[in-house]
Amino acid sequence: MLVFPAPSRGYLSEVDNFHFQTTKHAKDNKTPLIPRHPIDALSEQDAEWGVYTAKDGFVFDEEDHDAPIGAMFVDLQKPEWNDRAFDRIESFCEEHPEVPTIFYTDEMGPAAELTRDRIDTSTLRVTNEMLAQAFSKDDASPGESDLTTQERILSNGGVEVLQFPITDEDFGSLIPDFIELKNKCQNRDLAYVEVSRVFNRLTKQPFKPHYWTRAVGSNAFFDDVPGYIKRIKRRAENASSGGNLLFNYARKANEVQGYLNDKHVLQNTVLDAIQRAGETNDTSRFVVSNTAEKKGSPARGNRLGLRHPQKRRTY
Repeated sequence: MLVFPAPSRGYLSEVDNFHFQTTKHAKDNKTPLIPRHPIDALSEQDAEWGVYTAKDGFVFDEEDHDAPIGAMFVDLQKPEWNDRAFDRIESFCEEHPEVPTIFYTDEMGPAAELTRDRIDTSTLRVTNEMLAQAFSKDDASPGESDLTTQERILSNGGVEVLQFPITDEDFGSLIPDFIELKNKCQNRDLAYVEVSRVFNRLTKQPFKPHYWTRAVGSNAFFDDVPGYIKRIKRRAENASSGGNLLFNYARKANEVQGYLNDKHVLQNTVLDAIQRAGETNDTSRFVVSNTAEKKGSPARGNRLGLRHPQKRRTY
């Protein structure tokens, strides 16, 4: 997809922030789910799947371009696209009628009006009134959950989305005290880094803690939960104040770690999904979201999502 964006609107950062998070290899810490490639010229767009975003001064060097374009999006809120480069964008659209193109604007300026006249169709005006009156083409089935409705809406055009909510009440019962102790330690700036990393390791990694310990081994670049807990205890012994709080946090972290090493519902679900994915010829991607900590009340679940553009699956 070729996009002529308005960077000041902020949606490019939303695309960039939608990524995998891996912690074993630091260089891969941000592998995007939707690859984005900023380009200076049309010839820099190739056949690799992703979003290609035009930069200032974009050049339409069609003579050096032979890769297909799946679709185009032109944000006329950016002055360059509705003024200096508008005629060239319009010409490109006329020369390539097979490429679906969306022109977006927040107000009907000259460029938007010319575009409306050229395509000779009514303009879709998205207003609060229209959104309030919107309805789903397919009525929800009796008893259909919000999650199932999301799957049905998103699963179209060769894209399949499967989401699996995962709940562990026993693990959920451990979280409120764990969160409270973490917040107390951090509010007093007690072993801030170690406390935070222990919490993140235990609540966000989709596998048993001892698997991570085994994977990193003796690699000094990485720390595991037992290592961080030892450091917290040493900090507690040497602290002039707050030592008891750190010891309590270390004990609770040990309790959570022991539970997850014995029973990790999310890991089991992920492994089952990986096994099922291996039985198909589709390319699969996995997205694991853990909502163990939320403002207000701590959630007790995880979510495993799946989608596959062009026969790709993402779990």
